[in-house]
Amino acid sequence: MQTYLVHTRRSAKRCQALDWRSQFGLHVLIGGMLLSALVHPIVLAIIGWLSFTGNLLAPSASTMERALVWIGLANLGLGYVSAMLAAAVASWQRGWRRLSLQALLMPAYWLLISFASYRALLQLITAPHLWEKTAHGHSRAARPERS
Repeated sequence: MQTYLVHTRRSAKRCQALDWRSQFGLHVLIGGMLLSALVHPIVLAIIGWLSFTGNLLAPSASTMERALVWIGLANLGLGYVSAMLAAAVASWQRGWRRLSLQALLMPAYWLLISFASYRALLQLITAPHLWEKTAHGHSRAARPERS
């Protein structure tokens, strides 16, 4: 989030340095990832609520509304399946057979990413200069050998 804000804070100057394709790519790639992580649990909550109340595929909806709902649900489902399948196939081809089954946990992992994104957003608002740096060099492998 901080990187995105830094790269977009002087957009007039940046427009001179980057062409429109690079600008578009920056916003779609970085901004899209941030937005999707923040919106994902909201979309799932709305789908869950509409399913619970029986209004997800409401017969009173127009044909266009029903078509859009089906397209959206198919897009979400196919997105989940294609990402999990790609991860499973990639790990299987690398010889990590047991790891490929864990691709089924990707939706839970994506929810954890969303949780981390909301936490990062809250920290960005309340403590913008906080840097939670990962400690390195504490494992046995990283310690120098004593002679």
